[in-house]
This record gives sequence, C-alpha cells and structure tokens, in this order.
Amino acid sequence: MEVNTREVKTVPRILKVIDFDGEKLHCVFNTGEYRIIDVFKLIKGLELPKDHWASLINDKEELSNFELVEGTLSWPYIQKEIIMSSGEKMMATFDLDPVMLYESSTEDVVRNRKNQIGALLRKARKSVGLTQEELAKRAGTTKHYISRIENNHSDLELKTLKRIVEIGLEKKLAIVDP
Repeated sequence: MEVNTREVKTVPRILKVIDFDGEKLHCVFNTGEYRIIDVFKLIKGLELPKDHWASLINDKEELSNFELVEGTLSWPYIQKEIIMSSGEKMMATFDLDPVMLYESSTEDVVRNRKNQIGALLRKARKSVGLTQEELAKRAGTTKHYISRIENNHSDLELKTLKRIVEIGLEKKLAIVDP
C-alpha cells in the first residue's frame, strides 16, 4: 500500500468575527491570521444579475444581518428554493464561499503584529542580551529553530514555548487578559 505524503491544505474558515463596521469585517481565520474583509465591496463586486437572491442585500444594514455558520458568512433571511439533481426541492440560504472570503481579504497588520509570539520572543531574548544561539543552547534546541519561531515560520507547542521562556530566558510564562 502506498501512502500519500502530500500535505493536505486546510480550507480557510472564519473562527471569530472581532468587529464589523457595516462594510469591513475584522476576523480571525483558522490559519491563525487576523484578516479584514470588505464585505460590502465584495458582494457588490460580484456583479450578480438583478434577479439573483443576493441582490436582496442592498445596503449596509441588510449586510450586517449575517451569521457566522461553519466558518463562513451566511444571511439566513435570504433563502431560495432550489431543485436538486434528484428532483428534490430544498431551501438554500445565501452564504459566501470561505475560500473566496479568505482570498479577497487583506492582512490585519495591527492585530497580527500584536499577536505574534515570534516578535514577543525576539524582544524578550534581546532584552536579556542573548543571541539566538545562546538561547537555543539554554533551551535545548537549535539556533535555526529559534530563528524560525522568531520569524513566525514554525508552529510552536506550548511545552516548547514554556521551556524556551522559563529555562532559556529565565522568565515566567503567563497568559494574561489584556
């Protein structure tokens, strides 16, 4: 039996809506990224026919009546009867494809910067006067790994972070409510 070792890509989905001002949606995706979606511009830019059910979204107030359903935006009050290939009729709710939402979004630079562990680790390492190599030696890892963490190119297990902070930096690791 041959095992497929290709990496399986995760479909980007919205985990949480942080803020919505009637046009722009600030959210966090399951990729760990904070992103901004200009929903009003996106829907208006779809250039849908006048009789399309999404054309019911005419203004910002109607646009704000969305719900987060299974990682995407859905407007439960906009429904249309559709006929399945089997001939069965069902009601469908207007929603947007989560991949399209992700691809049409932009990075929320402020939130991403604020929530990057790598930048915090680099700042803490420099504040105690250690090089990446010195920190790596103290924490029992490699300079390359410390560099990857600081540049946000590596996932990090909590126990590894704890070892780097508490043993390598001789500080206490705490998660605080800002």
